[in-house]
Amino acid sequence: MGDLRVQYVTNEAGEKPAALVPIEDWQEVLRIYQEFVLGESIKAGFADIADVQAGKKEALTLEKLFDAL
Repeated sequence: MGDLRVQYVTNEAGEKPAALVPIEDWQEVLRIYQEFVLGESIKAGFADIADVQAGKKEALTLEKLFDAL
């Protein structure tokens, strides 16, 4: 991603309560954020697997999962 083009909206007090971002830039920000969230979710999943294998957590079987639904 190149330079993010942002225009700030200021109020009478000179504060910046809002920002305007071109839609193409915003879509790129969202894509990067979604990749980050997915990556963190995968890391958490591997950490759960390690905990189950170490006996720190109980494995969730499909049967238990369906019962919870």
